[in-house]
Amino acid sequence: MTQNRMLIVPAACALTLVLSLSAGAQPTHISRRGGDGGPRPRGPEALFELLELSETQQEEWTLLHQDQREALRVLMKEMSSFRALIKEELDSGAPDATTVGEAMISSHQLDEEGRSLKEQLQQDTAALLDDEQLARYKAFMASREGGRRGGPRGGGRGKGHRGPGGGGEEN
Repeated sequence: MTQNRMLIVPAACALTLVLSLSAGAQPTHISRRGGDGGPRPRGPEALFELLELSETQQEEWTLLHQDQREALRVLMKEMSSFRALIKEELDSGAPDATTVGEAMISSHQLDEEGRSLKEQLQQDTAALLDDEQLARYKAFMASREGGRRGGPRGGGRGKGHRGPGGGGEEN
């Protein structure tokens, strides 16, 4: 028994030494600085740099995305009101199937409209880019989607809204 302890103590010390040396070699934080020591671009500026967009392309890109953001904001507000109506109706003592069904159909139509807006944005974005930029953009988008659970829609939850608390909403 004492012989086993005599082997365990040096082994534990060696393991501690190895771990402390390897931990010392690891960075304590991830730097947000670029190669020149300055801040690394974030957000759209990082993508503009990656794609090497001209000033004109950057302006067009920004306008396209602002327009889409506003259109999606309006759609989301409408969808939220339909979800609230559905929840209110279902929480009432006697939900009206016609009201719930119509609200679900309207919500679904808005969801499809949102998908169409996103597809149109992708087409408009592709039209802004030359072949080399487009290849880099596609690779960038593929890397983003590959890192999400369940693919591009995230979470593997399926499509769209499944009613109040149904888990189909995107977070």
